Amino acid sequence: MSASDTPWCCSVTLRFIVDGTGKPLARPRIEPFGAEISDPAQVEERIRRAQRAILNPSHSSNDFLVGSDEDLPGSGRESSFSANYISISIKGPNVADLSFVDLPGMLCRPRSAT
Repeated sequence: MSASDTPWCCSVTLRFIVDGTGKPLARPRIEPFGAEISDPAQVEERIRRAQRAILNPSHSSNDFLVGSDEDLPGSGRESSFSANYISISIKGPNVADLSFVDLPGMLCRPRSAT
C-alpha cells in the first residue's frame, strides 16, 4: 500500500516460482490478474479468484476472471498449498505506506517430534 495523489486503485498480480508439480521454475513468471480495480468492494472477490487460479495450475489464470463461482474451473483444488503467491498493490489518497507479507506454511512448519 502506498500513499498517492492519484485516485484509489488496486492491482493484483500472480507470481509463479514453481510449476504444477512444485518444481522451481528457471525464471519466475509474473502475470497481472485482471485489469486494475478502482472500486474497493471488488478486491475481495478478485483475491478469491486469484487464490483459485494459484491452486489450479493446469488452467489458464484468465479462466478464473469471469463467470460465477459455480462456473469457474477447478471447483475443487488441484493443490491445497502452493509456493506461488498473489501480490496486491493499493495506491491512493489516505492510504498508509505499508507492506504486508503472509507466508503460511513457510514460517510456521511443525517441528518433528524427537
